[in-house]
Amino acid sequence: RKAAPGLEERSSTSMKERLREMLAAEDAAKQQLPMEAFHRSLPWRFCFCGGWMDLKWCNELWSGCAITINIAFHEGICRDECGLATSSRKWAAKLWNGGMPKHLGPLRAAQFLWGAENFDAAATEERLYWAGSQDHCGLLFSGVNKLCYAGGRHWPHTVVSLCDPADPRQAAIFAWLERVVHIVDIPFVSRPPGYNSQEVNRLKDPSVPLAEKVRIVRTLAEASEQAWEAILAMDAAKLGKALSDTMAAWEAMLPYTTDPYRGKDAAKSEELRAFVARHGFPHTAGCLFSGAGGGFL
Repeated sequence: RKAAPGLEERSSTSMKERLREMLAAEDAAKQQLPMEAFHRSLPWRFCFCGGWMDLKWCNELWSGCAITINIAFHEGICRDECGLATSSRKWAAKLWNGGMPKHLGPLRAAQFLWGAENFDAAATEERLYWAGSQDHCGLLFSGVNKLCYAGGRHWPHTVVSLCDPADPRQAAIFAWLERVVHIVDIPFVSRPPGYNSQEVNRLKDPSVPLAEKVRIVRTLAEASEQAWEAILAMDAAKLGKALSDTMAAWEAMLPYTTDPYRGKDAAKSEELRAFVARHGFPHTAGCLFSGAGGGFL
């Protein structure tokens, strides 16, 4: 293995070390890139119905599903603080250098992503809140997904996916959803500085009777189930009602998810509520915020 004249003599050990240095430099360079660099290399997701069912303090009271829709990048809607799992996308960029992990299937990748984002909550307990697994499953599972939760667990016990565009029935559902769902930008900042979606959490409030807590979560779960049935049946009226019923359940459970200005800025509160009313039933089949505190409608 003597090097030719003029070339540096190398060993397999030195070559491996050089490769490690090159990879480390590449990783460091990618970590310094803004998330805009990964807009099209990492997927996006909408939590379409059932938000909060993926957290144990919710599904321990009643079982139910969260419905996620995996979407392609669109410059008009894909941005931070709009309920599109952007914090989880940032963790994915750190884990896999801004690309999808080709060596992992969607389920295993979603599990790793959930574990990475929730390490501080689970291991060190330095963080009090948990990132819900519908964020990670919604990002990694293509198509439309029904994630079923129960028993105070963070991970779905069952996943039902519509993810095959070659199937005529599923292709028809995808085309129908793209036709009937309208994403409306809220024309002002819906989340004030320092916003906390759980500033009031009635499911954790010891003064709220258990029966009332169960009723609230059951309402949320039933709305999600109705949404899934509506998607399968391609029933826009039923789907719209399910979205509005989800919004009502959110308000009963976490009041600041539907009105971040509640009790703080009466004018802003009224402005936001009037905007929602203009786009809700009977003007449309129904509506729901894309995330806690607004984002899109």
